[in-house]
Amino acid sequence: MDSYLIQVNGHGDHAPVLDVHLKNTGNTISPGKVKGRKPRWAVRASEMSKKTFNPIRAIVDSMKVEPNPKKAMISLSLGDPTVFGNLPTNDEVTRAVKEVLDSGQYNGYAPSVGYHSCREAVAAYYNCPEAPLKAQDVILTSGCSQAIELALAVLANPGQNILVPRPGFSLYKTLALSLGIEVKLYNLLPEKAWEIDLEHLESLVDEKTACLIVNNPSNPCGSVFSKSHLQEILAVASRQCVPILADEIYGDMVFADCKYEPIATLSTNVPVLSCGGLAKRWLVPGWRMGWILIHDRRDIFGNEIRDGLLRLSQRILGPCTIVQGALERILHRTPPEFYHNTLSILKLSLAFSLSGLLEPCTLWSPAIMVKSRRVQVLLILVALSFLLIHFLPCSNDAHMEEKPSPVHILILSSWRSGSSFTGQIFSQHPSVFYLMEPAWHVWVKMYQNSAKVLHMAVRDLVRSVFLCDMSVFDAYMSSQKKKSDLFQWETSRALCSPPACDSFSRSDIITAGNCKTICGKYPFSKVEEACKTYSHVAIKEVRFFDLKVLYPLLTDPSLNLKIIHLVRDPRAVFRSRENTMADLKRDSNIVVGSRKTKGEMGPYNTMQVICKSHVEIYKAGSQAAPSFLKDRYLLVRYEDIVRDPLARAAEMYRFAELHFTPELQKWVHNITHGKGDGAQAFDIGSRDALRVSQAWRNTLPFQKIEKVQNVCKDAMDLLGYRLVQSEEEQKNMSLDLLFAQNSSEYQILKAEELVSASTF
Repeated sequence: MDSYLIQVNGHGDHAPVLDVHLKNTGNTISPGKVKGRKPRWAVRASEMSKKTFNPIRAIVDSMKVEPNPKKAMISLSLGDPTVFGNLPTNDEVTRAVKEVLDSGQYNGYAPSVGYHSCREAVAAYYNCPEAPLKAQDVILTSGCSQAIELALAVLANPGQNILVPRPGFSLYKTLALSLGIEVKLYNLLPEKAWEIDLEHLESLVDEKTACLIVNNPSNPCGSVFSKSHLQEILAVASRQCVPILADEIYGDMVFADCKYEPIATLSTNVPVLSCGGLAKRWLVPGWRMGWILIHDRRDIFGNEIRDGLLRLSQRILGPCTIVQGALERILHRTPPEFYHNTLSILKLSLAFSLSGLLEPCTLWSPAIMVKSRRVQVLLILVALSFLLIHFLPCSNDAHMEEKPSPVHILILSSWRSGSSFTGQIFSQHPSVFYLMEPAWHVWVKMYQNSAKVLHMAVRDLVRSVFLCDMSVFDAYMSSQKKKSDLFQWETSRALCSPPACDSFSRSDIITAGNCKTICGKYPFSKVEEACKTYSHVAIKEVRFFDLKVLYPLLTDPSLNLKIIHLVRDPRAVFRSRENTMADLKRDSNIVVGSRKTKGEMGPYNTMQVICKSHVEIYKAGSQAAPSFLKDRYLLVRYEDIVRDPLARAAEMYRFAELHFTPELQKWVHNITHGKGDGAQAFDIGSRDALRVSQAWRNTLPFQKIEKVQNVCKDAMDLLGYRLVQSEEEQKNMSLDLLFAQNSSEYQILKAEELVSASTF
């Protein structure tokens, strides 16, 4: 028979080369003759292929459903964020790949474990003192799925077993059984937010156990293990001398009220193979870029596991070289706001989905018209998983007395519209926790984006504040923040009285000046502590330009949201903005872009966007409004407030389910009937409010008034503001420029505007 001599020649910096010499001994087998074998076709699938079964792909790849032609298909298939285009990756990520592709430098074969520079980039990204990493500790793979496959293949032999979570990701079992590895399922406990049943886990370990799979954050449960629970898991692994395969592909994709801890950062002796990749956090599952991070402080894996991973990776020569070339830029240059915006969309979509599932008869209606019984089961399981994940952990509290649901009030307005004063009407109420423009922090941190792009982040922050979850500010403020670092904190009576400050009583009328002097020393934690003690949470915000953006909050079952839409005569707004132009420069740039704020038309471009937003918000709130907006939207004109402060304040309080106390009635009257002229920007002191509201008629040149009326005509017609045709009309104070909301003239104007085809 033939003999083979294989010699490995390695020298210098070059990889070893195999020299193969064939020596024929003379014993040959004549072609066409094999002893004892009769030629016949007998091609069969391998045993490995027969053992391979992926239940998710088996359903999705073979599903044949005849859709209802009258209804749009709702896909409940795969966790792929790219399918519908609503979760695109960041531009910086795609630019990185385009530049690498254009360079032509990454078109060849790469080392099977990945380019050294790319492994260095991953190591640098995840390196920390608790779990140090170098390039040699990183194996690049074709997606996280291959990372899991390589880790299983290097740790377990056929006939051994692995410990897998139940419920858990089906791929673990798919890969293990195809490799001849037994799967033992350990339980997760729904009543403990899907923590591992540690007693059950440890009972499954035997002499054939090769590794423990820990999936955190969990797929499909959505849970995030606490630091203490991870330490308990490590204790079991340490006692039983079982290495850990950590599936951490969803690491760092957690909401603000949770903290993700990589398990390797807590391990002192248990070796860990951590699997991750670009698919989830960077929203590019099709790019197939994953990695294994080798954490082995005690050198328990030694060279054997590392060499084994190297040999296994040589079967297919690693992941796409183009994506490898872009990896360093993707990891280190993707802007932080991209991650935050993604989580904001996911969190609000979750709330929206849950509210839909909880609506009576929605899921079980015959109108769904699903003919496949298998798909019916999937629908039911999806609904049950939502309910179990979100409600079962709370079932032990059912016997407790139910606390009345808080009322959430959003004062929706624009800059210089009297919104600070309107906010104070709510702030001074002893039942209200109030914050003035908390989204200021979002815009300061993410000022390079447009207002539309920032809508999601602003909405997420507002929702968190309504739920008294102030950890949302961690993304925008220093970790050493104090209460006094919060924008305009001193305008909140709630932050100037117990438990946020002990110097005043909760029933006191507290001015911002007095509060700022005395109450600034308290820690930021007092903000959340105080919020949780109130029956009403009110926010004044000027950074929403579309009411539809707020629909997920209006349908969120955890909120009881009411919206007060405050508007003001655009001419008065323009005059006030001129006096505060420097203070509003950054905000104006975000609203219309820095180029459009420059030049003579700059201020009018901003006004046009603001007026357009008021038109759209009003139409969405009052014209063919969805059912969930019933009794939740109230339009208020600032001019109506200053003409009859007590009546309008009473109207807003009734809308917000608040009692108008005699003390508050006195305060409202006094602050609107003073002698001040309101010259100090952002000041909320006593003034002659009615006179101040008309000051623009004496100070604003008529040429500017004409331009404002030109860009804001639709809004003025719709909201009941009379146009002036001359300087004489402008300064004729006997001419009322405000149509009464119940007047026939105003109703005609409004009707004409609502049916007009010439909208913005």
